[in-house]
Amino acid sequence: MKKINAAFIIFVTTLFCWSCTKQVTSYVPVETPFAYPTTYNFQGVNYANQTTILAMTDEIMSAIDQGNTQGIVVDSAKLRAMFNNTGSNFSSAALNNSGLNLASLCNIPAGAQTYILQSMDSIGAFSHSVVPGSDGVTGVGVSTTEPGVSYLQRSDGFVYRELVKTSIMEGILAYQIQTILKDSINTSVALAPTLATNWDAAFGYFDVPTGFPTDTTGSNYWGRYSKNLSAALGLDTTIMNNFLIGRAAINNGYILASNAVPTTVNYAAIQDANNIIGAFDRLVVGAAIHELTEAQVKDSLADPVVARAYLSSSWGFIHSLNYSVDLANPGQINSILATYGTDLYNFNYSYQHVDSIKTVIGNLYGFTNTAF
Repeated sequence: MKKINAAFIIFVTTLFCWSCTKQVTSYVPVETPFAYPTTYNFQGVNYANQTTILAMTDEIMSAIDQGNTQGIVVDSAKLRAMFNNTGSNFSSAALNNSGLNLASLCNIPAGAQTYILQSMDSIGAFSHSVVPGSDGVTGVGVSTTEPGVSYLQRSDGFVYRELVKTSIMEGILAYQIQTILKDSINTSVALAPTLATNWDAAFGYFDVPTGFPTDTTGSNYWGRYSKNLSAALGLDTTIMNNFLIGRAAINNGYILASNAVPTTVNYAAIQDANNIIGAFDRLVVGAAIHELTEAQVKDSLADPVVARAYLSSSWGFIHSLNYSVDLANPGQINSILATYGTDLYNFNYSYQHVDSIKTVIGNLYGFTNTAF
């Protein structure tokens, strides 16, 4: 293992001083002047389009994963076509003829669509490799601890599928949730029916069952991460309860602070929207920290391939903050990314180094504990 140097310590100290700290209101049960259910079952709920987008995402990720097996070539043109939903490349007519596509959902976050498409092109090009991946050589690496698990890795050790996954999760799914809710903050009572429809759409991108977090059946992407990090962050409950109270508040006319009686926003939809927006920024930072921990565990088990997959995911979550609605600080983000180095084959897994990175990441959102 490499030793951490003085320059890095100075960097961490400096970044700690100027990193921004943001807070999110955790869910605390409140007395509301209206009833709200314990499951997301409201009259007229419809998030079918979001379910379609998530199904498309699943199939795109499955197509990318084909490249994780040496000898299977991935067609990058097909990946692009799936991303744009052209050419009937999905498994069902319902998806192919839906009129929906992922590309249209990430044409606003600067760089998200370009990064995803460039990664897809690289997957297509390098899935032709017939040699094992190694330092300086792009190819497939095989896990030593997880039978049947392998990853197509760049010559610098970054795992392609993790870079695409995190970009889609933040650049499309979280961005849509946060944008829909952020736009709703400035709505008016007269637009309540439209706001209810948009609120349902935001919930649909969360990708959880209506009885979440008690019922986790089929939860994926942010739903899965929030549940896996429940003990450390509790954001699965925070997000779900704010979705529930917010939707009920809309139904009962408690939308803006000025509409709440008495004058508190604890149960107004505007507060629930702000809570969810903040919770997702906190969740992506927590996911990045957790993936670093998992990478360190896999390195200790002498499984460098899976360790690099977790590192790629952690790096990807931090990189994807460039697509966040309100947490993007390019200079700060790039400084954190630099701590991972340019070659994951040479990553320093020492506790001193990893904990220093986790601390800096945690400072983005005021984490006092990064041991998860």
